[in-house]
Amino acid sequence: MKSLPGMEPFYSRFPGQAWRETRVIMLPAAQNGLPAGSNGFIEL
Repeated sequence: MKSLPGMEPFYSRFPGQAWRETRVIMLPAAQNGLPAGSNGFIEL
């Protein structure tokens, strides 16, 4: 993933916290507009 100028991924500075706060759902089939497979969630 390419960072924006002057920015860097949160996980590169705080890997432990990023790992604890990552949420992923595995869907066996597409549903509600989400594709099948691993789908990650981020909080903005």
